[in-house]
Amino acid sequence: MRAILFILGLVFQMPAAAQSFDPSHTAFTDVLNDHVKVYDDGLKSAVNYRDLAKNRQPLDKYLASLSAVEPGQYESWTHEQQLAFLINAYNGFTLQLIIDNIDKFESGEADSIRDLGGVFSSPWEKSFFTLLGEKRTLDWVEHEKIRGDFDEPRIHAALVC
Repeated sequence: MRAILFILGLVFQMPAAAQSFDPSHTAFTDVLNDHVKVYDDGLKSAVNYRDLAKNRQPLDKYLASLSAVEPGQYESWTHEQQLAFLINAYNGFTLQLIIDNIDKFESGEADSIRDLGGVFSSPWEKSFFTLLGEKRTLDWVEHEKIRGDFDEPRIHAALVC
């Protein structure tokens, strides 16, 4: 009986966890405010990756909230909410890829995100995160979802390219 109650408890808790996603992306805004320096009168910006890697818990928590979103929940959102979700997922998981490999940058083994791929693959083709219920790549988010589902000419400017 306890096992059944435990399983029922998990079933009823899952939707509550998915519902806890904040569509305003305040947590990601806070991460960016803490680790992105804007200069030249707002014309340029730079991420302090070293500092972000040392204090990665807020980013990790935000990315976990993205990973918890189920396809049905995503489908229930407006077009604008879906696009914001995907753009922020792409940018957030790109940050994760970089800080997961911060030692390669600090040792000089990598100078660019391009250096994080293999001989026959790019870093954008690595499946290293879960989104909408499946393991995904940055290429999938950008090309299959964002560029595939949205006719938005400003996409390139919105993504960390």
